[in-house]
Amino acid sequence: MVDRRSRRSQRLIKEAFYRLIVQKPLSRLTVAEITREADLERGTFYGHYHDVFDLYDQELAAHVDTLLALFKRL
Repeated sequence: MVDRRSRRSQRLIKEAFYRLIVQKPLSRLTVAEITREADLERGTFYGHYHDVFDLYDQELAAHVDTLLALFKRL
């Protein structure tokens, strides 16, 4: 079970990621930029993700799962 603090950190990281990804390509986005934007420590990021590409992959998978669930309801 994920605690409230962990869920909050992940939410802040994801929100920062989405704000930044519209400004620059994924290949140029850094953990430092994301954590600065989220106002979190780099260690917090690495507690949840290996790198920016891991964050991207997890978010993409979550969106695909959501879409598949929606299609199954049709």
